[in-house]
Amino acid sequence: KKEILEKKKRLISEVHVGKRGDILSFGKFNPNKGLYIVKCTDGKQLTAVSEEGLIDSLMEHYGLSLTDPTIKGVFEEALKRYEMKHPDANRTIINYGYDFNRFIDENFASMDIRKITREYLENYTLAYVRNNRPKATALGNYKTLLNLIYEQAIFLGLVDENIAKYVKRKDYTEYCDQSLAHRKRKDVLLS
Repeated sequence: KKEILEKKKRLISEVHVGKRGDILSFGKFNPNKGLYIVKCTDGKQLTAVSEEGLIDSLMEHYGLSLTDPTIKGVFEEALKRYEMKHPDANRTIINYGYDFNRFIDENFASMDIRKITREYLENYTLAYVRNNRPKATALGNYKTLLNLIYEQAIFLGLVDENIAKYVKRKDYTEYCDQSLAHRKRKDVLLS
């Protein structure tokens, strides 16, 4: 608990800075009011009953989070959560890791999920599909991976909406590999 509090203070100290560049106070106890009080950089005053509560209020005020907001960080949290809910699904977890390494490049993995727009996600998907020409089933795996990541981001409070739902498979299947070797028997017309 003490370690978490120190991490929060380190995060706050990066943004809770005065005009001269010095770190502002994390608040003091006011015995008359029985509250911890702190003044933020924008002039807003926050109060709490405990020092921990005040630190949490500062984290919320500045929009900070202890979780890693990158795509990779959110994916790792999603895997942990999935493993807790499904302890016997080892193969699925391995497949998610494989899919992440296959579909998500380093630049995209290091992006802050809060800053990714719907347009960027659609352009990234189109570029990936055009360059790599995956099978239609692989495109489905990619879509499942995006949904897993965005659902976890919603759970963590990093984003409000799953923008992956706007990436429609039908918009990208024309760029997928359509070779006959992978078609199902019922789809092939025999003469």
